[in-house]
Amino acid sequence: MHSVAGMTVNERLAHFNLLREFDAAVASQDFDALVVVLEQARLAPQHASQSAAAILGLSGPASGQHHGA
Repeated sequence: MHSVAGMTVNERLAHFNLLREFDAAVASQDFDALVVVLEQARLAPQHASQSAAAILGLSGPASGQHHGA
């Protein structure tokens, strides 16, 4: 099994062939889909949620509270 510990998010997305899904989630501004893609890239749920909020430019109390399905 290949370790992703030292990889950036972009490297992880490429490694797991998730770039298309990532781009689609960003283009549609779909927070939940973006969290799922980031979790598939092996980001921890809280990190995936926080990253999705930052990528989509979300702020406020709801940011970082979503944990995906």
